[in-house]
Amino acid sequence: MITEVKILNRKTIERYASGEEKCPFSDRQWHLVSIHGASSSLLTNRTEAALKRMGMISGMSIEFWDMTDNPEVLVTMKKEYPDYVMFDLGHAEKILGFLNEIKDEDGERLLICQCDAGMSRSMAVGEFACEFNELNYKDFAKDNRKITSNPLVLKLLREKSGIGGQKAFMTAEEIKETKVAKVSEY
Repeated sequence: MITEVKILNRKTIERYASGEEKCPFSDRQWHLVSIHGASSSLLTNRTEAALKRMGMISGMSIEFWDMTDNPEVLVTMKKEYPDYVMFDLGHAEKILGFLNEIKDEDGERLLICQCDAGMSRSMAVGEFACEFNELNYKDFAKDNRKITSNPLVLKLLREKSGIGGQKAFMTAEEIKETKVAKVSEY
């Protein structure tokens, strides 16, 4: 089961994979959510093999850009970057599927969420993973004080999972209440 979530940037993971820097969690088993935008996927055969030697059990790679659904920004993006990839419910479903696959594993596991900068996209996935796995958010927030979650990513992950909510973090009790209320609507 996931007992801890960490946020890292792409360069850090690349330094671990190349052996340039020692991976501080290579003595643990862990999973990786690797997010990329215009850059190529981090999880090439070579990188994945190196990360597995350092304790990675599995990883998923997903492409979407660090954007919100602000209409003014979207107009500019469409003009300047016609091939941008906006986070949507399909992306949320893939991430949720991965988190469901690893949720009930035996033993304590670490989840690494990584994007190019190690900031808002990975933070949103990490924050959601904390909620989803009912982890202590205070510990997670303490390690990631200067990072802010991408609001669109967090909102759509919560929507797809049925958690809902508008708070920056919901307690396990609030999540259960929201799920019960959502189920009772049907």
